[in-house]
Amino acid sequence: APWSGCLQRLHARVMRRLTVDFHWEYPSGLLDVVDVSCLIFDDEQLIEIISQNGKKTMLASADDKYKAAAEPGEMDGVVKHLHVEESTTKREGQRRVHLRVDLMPDRARDIVFVCSPHTTRDLSKFCNLVVRICDTNSEAELAMYAVGSCINADSVVACSISLLGDGLWHVQGMGVPCRGTARDLRPTLDRLLAIGYPRNVSMRSQAPLMLETITNKLDLPREAKCTGVDIGPGNTLQVKFVLEVVDTEGGKPGEGDRRAKELAGKALLEDIALALINAGDTRFRPRHITMLPARSKPLTRLTVDFMWDYPAEEDVEAAGETRDCRFLDAVAISFCGRALQEVVDYRGPHGVRLVHNGIYDETGVWLGKVGAGDATDGAVLFRGERSDDLTRTASQSMEIILPQLPPNTTDIFLAVSTPVFHDIGMYQEIRAVIRDADNPGHEVVTVAMPASGLAQEAGLLCRLARTDGDYWKLGCFRSSVAGSAPDYRPLLSHARMVQERKHGRTNPWPHKGARLGDLNLLKVMQPLEAWKRTAQTRRGSGGAAVSG
Repeated sequence: APWSGCLQRLHARVMRRLTVDFHWEYPSGLLDVVDVSCLIFDDEQLIEIISQNGKKTMLASADDKYKAAAEPGEMDGVVKHLHVEESTTKREGQRRVHLRVDLMPDRARDIVFVCSPHTTRDLSKFCNLVVRICDTNSEAELAMYAVGSCINADSVVACSISLLGDGLWHVQGMGVPCRGTARDLRPTLDRLLAIGYPRNVSMRSQAPLMLETITNKLDLPREAKCTGVDIGPGNTLQVKFVLEVVDTEGGKPGEGDRRAKELAGKALLEDIALALINAGDTRFRPRHITMLPARSKPLTRLTVDFMWDYPAEEDVEAAGETRDCRFLDAVAISFCGRALQEVVDYRGPHGVRLVHNGIYDETGVWLGKVGAGDATDGAVLFRGERSDDLTRTASQSMEIILPQLPPNTTDIFLAVSTPVFHDIGMYQEIRAVIRDADNPGHEVVTVAMPASGLAQEAGLLCRLARTDGDYWKLGCFRSSVAGSAPDYRPLLSHARMVQERKHGRTNPWPHKGARLGDLNLLKVMQPLEAWKRTAQTRRGSGGAAVSG
């Protein structure tokens, strides 16, 4: 038989070269040709743009958004444009591009071909634009795509060749009209970002719209907050977010569990997919979106990151300062009503005394770090500091464990100070970022100092105050005050005045007592008239005794 043994002569080979042919017709008017631009992307950025005029490593823009990231020699020989072939009698043309898949960089993920007119800016004058992809060695046709008409478009994204998770290159016909030409591809790059190139950047850009949809559909009093965006296996988008439920703002008991159940509903997935489609991204369907089980938890541990920028070098030189002035000192000051409870900074808890030099003071006496104990029961901790001389930024971190605080702790003040410059205004971008310590990506709130008007040693940022029902409320000050780490007394005096306005003056004045063990026998301040009457009584009884 003539076909006997034919299957025994089959052999496999690696496809190394591809030929991409673009064929078009130009029915009327002055004959024009199609320019083809080949854009190569990795997961995160544009690698290179190669057109018939050569490589375009940098477009005409100072924005890094439009900058290619090819290494020297990385794209040599990968893409080659041949001369255009056109027929004036048949009014048609053809452009051919040779693609070396075997020389493609390992990081390359997507090869996108964009067609645009060479002279006119109206692609609708061309018709029957067809793309054929063939094996260069055998000339076998592998794929064919008819782009169709592109009315009112400068160019069209014709097709793409993408490396997917199975390790194979896949061809996709697209036919997406867009703006821009081979001379200026910046509008085209914006359109490509909207439809998914580069992959990871495009996927991450969907996160804000998804969170906005969740906020609106669930009618949340606070916006859903993003805590992290990752790209998983197979270029899957993983968006982590939190919903903040505050009981004092109208939330009911069990509100967190109810919201967690609402997130698991199928209707929400359909709403998210519809919002993405309406925004111009047609890739997503409800089956492409998966909502992992949510859980409700109380906010019990806080991380406070104090951040700032270094003083300007010219300001340091003008002040004639030679000491290290890059750092600030963060401090947490806890109160029990009007009484000072504890001071915690980079040295740890200082220990506040009630008796000093025989003077009893119920409002507490700060003497620096004396190592007398920790009145906060280890609930306020200094976690460390970081600095970056390259970006000229620094930070210090503290942790506050709310359930571990003593029941009588009412307020915690958060402040920073400069022991070198004695002028907090020399530092810029001073802020305290309060996060959930169990979920560092969850930024609860940021308190920033004003950019001007600061001229003292310390900056008092905010205060955590305990309210009814064992809730904690944040109050902002954002003002400069006196006092620094070597001597916190001016800062403590300011905080005491704030506490007196809130809690009133109910404690006795500092005084000496004969019996410190029995506080009920200690006398408190009396009016001047009462002291005069007591003195007159003592004089009268003394005279009678003498005459007797």
